[in-house]
Amino acid sequence: MRIGQLSRLTGATPKALRLYEELGLLPAPRRQGSYRIYRREHLEAVVLIRQAQTLGFKLQELQQLATQGPLVQAVGLGLALQAVQQKRIELEQQIAAM
Repeated sequence: MRIGQLSRLTGATPKALRLYEELGLLPAPRRQGSYRIYRREHLEAVVLIRQAQTLGFKLQELQQLATQGPLVQAVGLGLALQAVQQKRIELEQQIAAM
């Protein structure tokens, strides 16, 4: 699928998709001429990124997870639980500070 279709399916703008790729959150898609061609793994990664952002994760935090491999594979259940627990602690600290 091309970037427009991926954008429609995920709700992420084409600009955001290119940013995710630049940050290493998405594996580089193959190209057909000047067009990016995305696969199911890209769709799954974008859905994961968008869900994580909804939970309060910043792209930089996700980028650190992506250094361990493709984001969908790097974020196994154990690592995801750890990241969510850490985010919860950070949010509790922010609430207490307020």
